[in-house]
Formats: sequence, structure tokens, C-alpha cells
Amino acid sequence: MNVENLLERLCARLGSPSASDAGAVLVSVLAALSPLVPWPSLNRLGRELPAEWMSALRSERFADDGGRGLFEARLRAVAVNDDDATAVLRELSSHLDVRARHALFVGLPDDLRAVLAA
Repeated sequence: MNVENLLERLCARLGSPSASDAGAVLVSVLAALSPLVPWPSLNRLGRELPAEWMSALRSERFADDGGRGLFEARLRAVAVNDDDATAVLRELSSHLDVRARHALFVGLPDDLRAVLAA
């Protein structure tokens, strides 16, 4: 994965002034997503994502009963709106290789899979 390219494209999508700002939003979205992605999917993603991003994804324990409501509540807690979160997830998935993209997709609850499929 070309992290610099991903951050540049994310800057454009989010209207962020810098790659570090876009990276901060990305890390916040991954932290909000952390209780929704099971460990097997995280392990597959770990082969492709930078350590800081994986740390954000592993920041919370998996919540089997979690869903979009939990994700949205966690986004509000870190002051990220739904549109920005969707942009982050779509941009991230477009930069992952096929195996990692599949791991992210199958790891998400059904109601969040639609975000990546759209």
C-alpha cells in the first residue's frame, strides 16, 4: 500500500489542509471501528496497514453485538462526521490489496458493509 498516495487522496476527499490532518481523521475512524472488526480480519489487515493504524484498530475489544449505531456513537465521541468516515473507509478500501480489502469487508457488520459496497 502506498500510504502517501492514500493520504493525498484522502486530503482531497476531506478537504483537509495537510496529510497529517487527514491521517488524524483516518486514525480516529479506525479507532471508532475497532470494536466492530474481529481479530481474524485484523490480523489480515495487519500485513498491509502501518503500525499506528493497526494500533487504532486494536484499541478496543471486539463487541459482537456492535453495529452501525456503535460506530456512529464512537465517531461522535471523536468529532468525525459520517460523511468523512465514509470517505475514509472508501479510500482506505480502494488502496488495500484484494485479501486485505476482503478482510475489512467481511469483518464489518452488515450495516457497515454497504458503505464499502456503494
